[in-house]
Amino acid sequence: LEFDRYFGTLENQLRSNWNLPSWLAQAELKAQAMVLIGADGQVNKRQIIKSSGNEVFDAEVLAAIDKSSPFPQPPARLKDVLALNGIVFNFPD
Repeated sequence: LEFDRYFGTLENQLRSNWNLPSWLAQAELKAQAMVLIGADGQVNKRQIIKSSGNEVFDAEVLAAIDKSSPFPQPPARLKDVLALNGIVFNFPD
């Protein structure tokens, strides 16, 4: 439950920074990114783990993550997991 709530907060923050040009949004591309989040909420690392096959789309994924940083501080029980294993986000959903 705590993870779900925190993850929902992160997703909302990311979605507010996810702005694609219409030509790219209509391409129906998908990608996955892994993000390591420090105890202070800062993004320590982010990388594409499943590329859309389109460099511009993948760059927009990373840009949305960068614009969203810092995230809220993770709950104490999630700090180690997020710092070491990270969290995977699907784009666009």
